[in-house]
Amino acid sequence: MPPRVGHGPGKEHDTHHLAQKKYEHNIDSQMTMTYVSFTGFLRYAGGFSASLSSAIASLVGAPRVLQAVGKDKVEIRNLNIFWERVWNRFYFIKIYPLVHYFAQGYTANNDPWRGYILVFAVAMGFAMIASLVIEDK
Repeated sequence: MPPRVGHGPGKEHDTHHLAQKKYEHNIDSQMTMTYVSFTGFLRYAGGFSASLSSAIASLVGAPRVLQAVGKDKVEIRNLNIFWERVWNRFYFIKIYPLVHYFAQGYTANNDPWRGYILVFAVAMGFAMIASLVIEDK
């Protein structure tokens, strides 16, 4: 008689034993979730879509951070309080002076196209390096 599954008096809760009996060779595999589930193929679709979503978020988020860093300034006030009040003059310096080129935004959404191009070039460069085949002699 197979073990009873469920909760309550007189019932055992032994789903591991049932799964081991039904899927004898796959119980300790990493694919157990795919074998046991009704829609195992959706596991692959979910993993693929999560990976794609993370990659797109990185490709879009990095240029926006670069644009924000390029726009960032530090205010330095004049030490002479009298002349500061007369001319109302403040001085600003850039934190990263070479990144100001990427601060420019385009269209109504202020899209960082220069940053998009830089991130695309860096990503393609690493993809090309990854596809190199180096043979040992």
